[in-house]
Amino acid sequence: MTKEKRQAILDAALKMVSLHGFHGASMALIKEEAGSGAGTIYNYFPSKDDLMRELFKEVKLEFVRRMSDGL
Repeated sequence: MTKEKRQAILDAALKMVSLHGFHGASMALIKEEAGSGAGTIYNYFPSKDDLMRELFKEVKLEFVRRMSDGL
């Protein structure tokens, strides 16, 4: 497992949620966008809920980083 693959999955999830909403962003769409298999996604994130929680955490951290840069 690599950081790059994990990040690709998170990036794909963010894109699919922004385009299709939470319910429309299926794991199938996310795996296709990330260019990985479903098994790979589930190795990193046991469920869609786990993936979304991690995505929210990453987005929140990025927001805080950007806000801090302005201080």
